[in-house]
Amino acid sequence: QLPGNGGLRGATCGDEFYGMFRRYKMQRFSARSNEQDSRLDDLVGANMPVVVGVGVLTGAANRTMYKLKEDYFQANLQEEEWRPDYNDLQYGYMGNEHDLDIIKTNLALRHPGKL
Repeated sequence: QLPGNGGLRGATCGDEFYGMFRRYKMQRFSARSNEQDSRLDDLVGANMPVVVGVGVLTGAANRTMYKLKEDYFQANLQEEEWRPDYNDLQYGYMGNEHDLDIIKTNLALRHPGKL
């Protein structure tokens, strides 16, 4: 059961999610035009609050990945075993700026001097 913080008092998480989804769907499709909808240009979290975690390659791993991608698109394909340095693997987040600020603040509090 969820507290009544602006949501449905006593509703379950599922009730709250499906209510948000129904409201979003009605709003999105009620003003539909003849144009094809595309989500490609939407910002992550713009229509429904969400934070996406992503793996990020940095340093030499990033440069190697771009070189391998370039070789792939130029059909210079060679079988190559690649093991990036673990220190070049990082974790990042995509979402709206407010949510990202909260994550950054929490990480800074838990891991001072690491950001």
